[in-house]
Amino acid sequence: MKWFAWVLGLIGVVAIAVGIGFFMHTQRFLDRAQMAPGVVTELVVSTKKVSSTTYKPLVRFETPSGAVIDFTSSVASAPAAYRVGEPVTVFFDPANPSEARVNGFFELWGIASIAGVVGTVFFLVGVGFGTAKWFYGRKLARLSETGDLVLATFDKVEPDAGTTLNNRHPWRVHAHWIDPLSGKRHLFTSEMLWEDPTERAGQSLVRVYVERGNPKRYAMDLS
Repeated sequence: MKWFAWVLGLIGVVAIAVGIGFFMHTQRFLDRAQMAPGVVTELVVSTKKVSSTTYKPLVRFETPSGAVIDFTSSVASAPAAYRVGEPVTVFFDPANPSEARVNGFFELWGIASIAGVVGTVFFLVGVGFGTAKWFYGRKLARLSETGDLVLATFDKVEPDAGTTLNNRHPWRVHAHWIDPLSGKRHLFTSEMLWEDPTERAGQSLVRVYVERGNPKRYAMDLS
């Protein structure tokens, strides 16, 4: 799981960097842009599917010099976010009036916001998994030094249906051990594993370190 946490964290960092890049690009555009009134003249079909059709507004505006500019917004939506004839405010680059954007949140900040949110989620999930792995490693190291080693009987490997990430379920190893002194049966479950551990765990016995006097505190060693 260590590499999996690193991959998630790296994806998060890259997405956040992309979001920051788009934010700065938009901010530089706004710093040099001028405003002008515009109007939606047409709804252009962007994608057409059986379930839905997305539209982009075609906008017309006039620069202070009298040039009439038509441009299509980069943001498509279903249903259409605008109607034909609807007035809008336009930001445009005076040095290149065809570089224009509608004054709307998603038109200006949509990509930066989405990349930032997705990146933050991936980063936090990666940090969460990495932290959990680190704590489990500390727990295993401590119990291997201060606890008792028991050889539990392997029961099964199954996906953890209660946890889903990117349409995948982690795996867990299940085993049991019967205390020879008390005759009590103890059940053990491994940490979340993102690679099928059947080859490693699919043996008759599994190493488990338990806290002395308290088998409820344990760590399964699948190394």
